[in-house]
Amino acid sequence: MKRLRFFMSQVTEALHTIINAGLLVTLYIEIAVQILMTSNA
Repeated sequence: MKRLRFFMSQVTEALHTIINAGLLVTLYIEIAVQILMTSNA
């Protein structure tokens, strides 16, 4: 039982890391799009 709980905490931590990375990538893409829009205008 204890092993399962440890495994679940590891999975949750990994998911949080993936979600945070995804948010960062999305943010960078937004910024890049804004820069492209302003430079083209």
